[in-house]
Amino acid sequence: MKILVISNDEKILNKIKNKFNSFSINSKLVLATHIEDIPEDLSGLIIPEKVPLSDLSIFLKYAKNNNLKTLFTERGLISLISYFNKKECKIRKFEGSNSSFLALGSKLAEIIGGAGPLNTHYALDWEIPIKFLPDKFLLSGINVGNGSIEALEMVGEWEIMGIAWPIFSAEKIPSGFENILSWISE
Repeated sequence: MKILVISNDEKILNKIKNKFNSFSINSKLVLATHIEDIPEDLSGLIIPEKVPLSDLSIFLKYAKNNNLKTLFTERGLISLISYFNKKECKIRKFEGSNSSFLALGSKLAEIIGGAGPLNTHYALDWEIPIKFLPDKFLLSGINVGNGSIEALEMVGEWEIMGIAWPIFSAEKIPSGFENILSWISE
């Protein structure tokens, strides 16, 4: 399966490839920043960084029309929330804990294989207040320390998931998080 990574940074693409390879998940990752660069046989879309909303709009319309699973990670989550709220999402300095709570019944909990409290151990330096949760989205992960958004997913239209966690970093990801990579690859 081919997954499109929306970025113009080869380092980001290599970091993502390394994480897929470390879990022996077979996917071809393609880098693109222009709609003309999109290959025809895609199964998913990854947005690992903040993207201008005008560019994001083009890719999300393509993803919706082609029913592509879409995963926003790290600062890409800011773009997701800004796009669906139709206004810039305001982040603040991280003041939470390294513990998250995954919502029972969420797609994320189903993918990871569990719900409830989870120690993520990620050293985040920013957070998104819960008041920025867009309509049509389910809050699937919150920070236990202060209730900020750590993961969300779209209800209905097509499969979109956003997570604040840097799952493509060199850090060891929590058990079950590799299933997120399998999900986007299917």
